[in-house]
Amino acid sequence: MTSSRAKLIARTLKLDEKSYNKLIEKSELRPSIKFWLNGLDRVLLIVTSAFLLSGILCFLSYNWMSLHKFVKFALLETGVIITIAMAWYKGIDQLPGKVFLFSGAMFVGFSLAVFGQIYQTGADPYGLFLSWLIFVTAWTVIAKQSALYVLFIVLSNLSLVFYWNQIISPPSITDVWMSSLFGPLVRLFIDSGRSYLPLLLLVINLSFMVIYEFTNKKSIGTLAVRVSGIAAIIPLTSSAVILLFTDQWQSTGNLLLVSFFASTILGLWYFRFRCHDLFLTACILLALIVFITSFLLKSTDFGKMGIFSFFFIGLAVLVQTGSAAYWLRITNSDRNSIQ
Repeated sequence: MTSSRAKLIARTLKLDEKSYNKLIEKSELRPSIKFWLNGLDRVLLIVTSAFLLSGILCFLSYNWMSLHKFVKFALLETGVIITIAMAWYKGIDQLPGKVFLFSGAMFVGFSLAVFGQIYQTGADPYGLFLSWLIFVTAWTVIAKQSALYVLFIVLSNLSLVFYWNQIISPPSITDVWMSSLFGPLVRLFIDSGRSYLPLLLLVINLSFMVIYEFTNKKSIGTLAVRVSGIAAIIPLTSSAVILLFTDQWQSTGNLLLVSFFASTILGLWYFRFRCHDLFLTACILLALIVFITSFLLKSTDFGKMGIFSFFFIGLAVLVQTGSAAYWLRITNSDRNSIQ
């Protein structure tokens, strides 16, 4: 129930101030002291766990040369055992148990990273994220925890990206130079315009959304869906924009553009009539604004139009922004009417 609906009910039933305050309290529109204390307890628990994990990681990094390799492994494996035991003791359905289980999943990743540093096997970095993904898959399925779902989605995307850029499409000398100069993301975005990588990321993250639609949505949580949505939108949008400015219309060019428009239309329909997620709706609308504005920049002849071209581009951005704001407003109205 929203505050506007509570006021409408109060006016219709002609409730007095005492009855109205009771209605607000029952509908939980006005947080109670217990609510704030529970929220503070959650925040302190999560922040403490984050500081503990970062402290152990910094301790290992600072004392890396002085610690024996078995001491490093013992410290991390002890952390895994303690966190799993505490998660079982507290219960994986309770917040402390969820925090301990997620901490155990992070300790698994730390252990794999330390193993790779101690035993230089020459393996590709994607093996770290893929092994981490395999180890935490069972925990994710059993625990049905939102944070583990987010970790699972992130590891899945990282494993695919690193595997693609190290095995399927290894970088050339120019790509290595660009990565060292501008960062690895620049090379990744340039390569995505001439490969199937954005399409694979789109398929994987759409699969996560389909699972979310047909499973227990409360256990997965909206954060996992938003992470998978962002992971699908960013590579696809960047690839479509790169195709506009580079004209690299290879076998994947038309397919990328068709996938971009199809996914944006489907996403706007889904988050407008099914899920009512304003955040992902705003992300999709922003992707459309970026693509349309890039298309106008590519198509506009600045030499002939002169200064009027800048007014034209600015007017187009204003129209797109206003249309996006209108779409978000009606989506929010539909969500409030359902609630």
